[in-house]
Amino acid sequence: MGPKTVALLWSAAQIASIDQLAEAIAAGRLAGLPRMGEKQIEKLRKGIDDYRAAPGASASTRRRTPPAASRTTCWRFPARRFRT
Repeated sequence: MGPKTVALLWSAAQIASIDQLAEAIAAGRLAGLPRMGEKQIEKLRKGIDDYRAAPGASASTRRRTPPAASRTTCWRFPARRFRT
């Protein structure tokens, strides 16, 4: 979902979370919004279902930060020792 769609959902329906989005889809509140046709709403519904069905789909475990083991290196500075 892009920034324009997120802004539209927030400004028109005050949707700020996946749970609120699922409730709005179930209640049919997205049907009258611009750029929200049947296909788009169905894609959103499928995306929410896929997200919830994925292993580790809880909010606390689905973070964008990598595991602790991979945080010691980054793309700019590969795993090499620096002199201090």
